[in-house]
Amino acid sequence: MASTNKDQITLSSSPIFISTENLRTILTHQTLINHIQSNLPKASTFLQTPIRQHYNLSPSSSLLLMPSWSSTPSFPYIGVKLVTHFPENSSQNLPGVQGSYVLFNSTTGQTLASMDSTELTLYRTSCVSGLASKYLARDDSEILCYGWCWGSGTSFD
Repeated sequence: MASTNKDQITLSSSPIFISTENLRTILTHQTLINHIQSNLPKASTFLQTPIRQHYNLSPSSSLLLMPSWSSTPSFPYIGVKLVTHFPENSSQNLPGVQGSYVLFNSTTGQTLASMDSTELTLYRTSCVSGLASKYLARDDSEILCYGWCWGSGTSFD
């Protein structure tokens, strides 16, 4: 899926940062759909993904934590998506939702990588939706339309 070698990330002496631009270069919707389709069924047998934690920071802002980790040594990773929701940021011309994804080695606890979770989430959501559409659409369907996520202010294309 990605051009980054798993061993390269694991052996890195310091965490790498994957920019939004690099994510766009590394990921394609079709590659990610194919990856999810072939790997999600088996990954669901060894990935632990508890219900997200939600913390009210103020009456209008919140913090969301979404951890996930592997229970198998052959996939030694812990990932945590951290999202802040500050709807009043629009008055400062800032996004209301911001986040990061941090990847750790589950054997050593070493931080391996971090990246913007907004872009990652857009890819994941659009690709899982596309894959679901493949299985749920009528047999004679020929066109899949996707695009705007109402209320988020972000396009999935």
